[in-house]
Amino acid sequence: MKTSMKSALVGMCIVVGILAGQLNSAIGSPIKGKTQGYCNLRNVDKGQEMYNGRCTIKEIINGQAIVYIMTMKPHGEFKFASADGGKTWYIEEERAKFKDEGHSAIFRWGYWELKVEEN
Repeated sequence: MKTSMKSALVGMCIVVGILAGQLNSAIGSPIKGKTQGYCNLRNVDKGQEMYNGRCTIKEIINGQAIVYIMTMKPHGEFKFASADGGKTWYIEEERAKFKDEGHSAIFRWGYWELKVEEN
């Protein structure tokens, strides 16, 4: 992965981590779920696959607050957060689209797409 892209991904994870931390401290004791799955990260504009492989999927829910954390080693974590029951999603400060497909989901933001599938 190129240095500029790696820096952008690290920056993205830091900001969204702050958002997720704020949600977690605001909502108290969350319900937690963790499972293994497969993640596919693509740069849609360039048609480039950046990652395709195993990942850990973590879900934190409390009331209307939802946080999904996908960990793709060695590429780090991607955190998506919603404070309104899943109507509006964010990664960092950027809005993301979310499509629930049962045991899989698709997150889209900017020129990125992350497909996630539970085992």
